Amino acid sequence: MKTKRVGWLLIFLSYVGVVLAQNLDDQERRWAISGSWGGNWPIVTKNTLSGKAVSAGHIHTLMLEYYIPYTRFSLKGGYTDEEIGLNPGISASMSNLEIGGRYYFLPQRFAIQPYGGLSTGWNLSPRRQEGMGSSSYYDPSRQEFRKDYDYRYRIKEPLFTVSPVVGADVYFLSCLALTLEYNFRMGIAGKISGEIEKTNSRGTGFVRSNGMRQTVSVGVKVNFPFTITQTDGNSILQWLDEVIFGKE
Repeated sequence: MKTKRVGWLLIFLSYVGVVLAQNLDDQERRWAISGSWGGNWPIVTKNTLSGKAVSAGHIHTLMLEYYIPYTRFSLKGGYTDEEIGLNPGISASMSNLEIGGRYYFLPQRFAIQPYGGLSTGWNLSPRRQEGMGSSSYYDPSRQEFRKDYDYRYRIKEPLFTVSPVVGADVYFLSCLALTLEYNFRMGIAGKISGEIEKTNSRGTGFVRSNGMRQTVSVGVKVNFPFTITQTDGNSILQWLDEVIFGKE
């Protein structure tokens, strides 16, 4: 009984929201905030080390977007944090200040909004990084991992990044969307390279990327003004009715 009372209260509040939102259906979006997380895979151009040449890194973004009135263009800027994995166990960390633009191919009324664009990024991290570590391998005869060698490494990073972008915003409310995005990120004024020095007299090795890497990410976008339209309200009412009362 208590659950149904709460359900009726939620439906009543949602109904009030629908009534208040009836005149907001045509309100244009002005700006948005979005965040995303994804994988990062560098394109390796030279590798003299044993084992695979690439290990997956990650990318995080926090962006603000301004929709240019009466057009399908927008301006977008913010912060990205990248980890770029290089073999063996070497990673380069890049913090970028980014700015760019987007073009949306469909009118705003469509729930799926595919887009293309271009971003530029300035690397705020130290461009040269050093470290040390060790590599191991699995010995099937002993059924255990054994140490292979120790190493020291040095990494040089690009100063700028230019990135063609394609993606889509999938709206489940007028002001709230799931984002899907692919970036082809190209380093300028420097390459991502790691020089390995094996410290047990096994010589040296080298792994290099020309600064190009691919990222795929998912995220969430919130548009402002933050409004719930009548269509959104009807969908919420229907969902509450199905969840609380089991009606279809």
